[in-house]
Amino acid sequence: MIVYNKTGDFDIDCQFGEIGQKELADIFKSAKIEVKRDRKAWRTKNICIEFRQGKNAKPSGISTTKSDYYCYIFTKDDKSYVYLIISVERLKKIVKRYYDPKKIIIAGDNYNRSVLIPISELFTID
Repeated sequence: MIVYNKTGDFDIDCQFGEIGQKELADIFKSAKIEVKRDRKAWRTKNICIEFRQGKNAKPSGISTTKSDYYCYIFTKDDKSYVYLIISVERLKKIVKRYYDPKKIIIAGDNYNRSVLIPISELFTID
């Protein structure tokens, strides 16, 4: 006998799953999604969120995105393993919590300014 939850109510679990399927279908059908690929997250356990760029620190990345969601693709050896979708609204709140002028990462040819966020923080619920 296969038990799908503690009560064995497959139909309840199925309905719960179908709600998630509809939510995801709605995201793909009507939302704007910005895709980011990350090679280092497996090692560092962080994601890097850009918010400014250039020597004049012009707003960019999360500060200017028109997207509704960010999709992070975690890769290793150029193979994609995990796709994580997070609302921009929620990600901005997390960035604000982790923003510290003393800990800003400046990298790349464009002097991109970014905030490091532990991947585990993406799974916290406010």
